[in-house]
Amino acid sequence: MIEPLFHRFIEIGSTNDVAADLARQGAPEGTVITAQLQTKGRGRRGRQWHSYPGESVLMTLLLRPAIPLNRFSELAFVAAVAVCGCLLDCGIRPELKWPNDVLVDGRKISGILIETASDAALVGIGLNVRQTDFSLGLNAQATSIALCGGTCLDVDEVTESILSHLFCIYELPFEEILMRWRKYMWGINSRVEVVTEAGNIVGTISGVADDGALLLDGGRHRIISAEAIHVLRT
Repeated sequence: MIEPLFHRFIEIGSTNDVAADLARQGAPEGTVITAQLQTKGRGRRGRQWHSYPGESVLMTLLLRPAIPLNRFSELAFVAAVAVCGCLLDCGIRPELKWPNDVLVDGRKISGILIETASDAALVGIGLNVRQTDFSLGLNAQATSIALCGGTCLDVDEVTESILSHLFCIYELPFEEILMRWRKYMWGINSRVEVVTEAGNIVGTISGVADDGALLLDGGRHRIISAEAIHVLRT
């Protein structure tokens, strides 16, 4: 099993940016960047990730997987399953919203960002732990372990729990990862509008394909990338 090598910061621009620099310098697999506060944290498609000092898991794990670069996106499923394992240990039942969001009762508790640097994969994970209130109009959209009544409120312990779960499944075949991921999948049989670069697609969520693509209408629509997914109210 991989032994994590921690680089801990109080305040940092972005853990992914620091991890990218270390990757280009040849840092080993298992290098972990953590921060109490990110000033330039980001999610998918450059969206800002809001963090509060000492209240969230803010980390990037550097991996050098034995898979082609074009399959590095599979690591988002690995990380999501690991986060779910951690939350279950805290007494919380999560759901996974394709492709990279972890929800509890419809509110986002965690997000995952996969980037690359040289031949390394950078697995960025943000998880709300201690927040009891969210500013910037996020109260209706976000939640935390504390707000969910979870039993794990030490950020360092939660970080280590996620890593432990991740390292246990990291080398499993992708079909096994997907099998676990599907158990948590949000939105099955929901009528949704998927926003993509090519246009919006309306359909009913059927599941995910064996390569991780989102399937609508029994596979009539196959989506590999999306900017947003909105539930359509009937």
